[in-house]
Amino acid sequence: MNTDRKRRGAPRGYTQGYRRPSIRSAIQGGATTVVKIAESVGLGRSTVRNHLYRMKRDGEVRQIKPWGERSAKWVLR
Repeated sequence: MNTDRKRRGAPRGYTQGYRRPSIRSAIQGGATTVVKIAESVGLGRSTVRNHLYRMKRDGEVRQIKPWGERSAKWVLR
C-alpha cells in the first residue's frame, strides 16, 4: 500500500467541536442561512455546511425550508 498518496477528508474519529460554540452563537438570533453563518463565523460555506450537518446528526440544530424562499435556514433545537 502506498502511504504517499494524499488522503481526502478528516481522519476517522475527528471532531471539530471547538467551532460549534461560534456557529451556535451565529444561529442564536433565529433562522439563518449557511451564507450568513459563514460570514459571521469567518469560515467557508462548505465547512459551515458540513459542521451544520454534523450538528443536525447530533440533535443540536435543525434545518427548515420556508415556503417561497430559495435557501434553507438553520435554527437551534
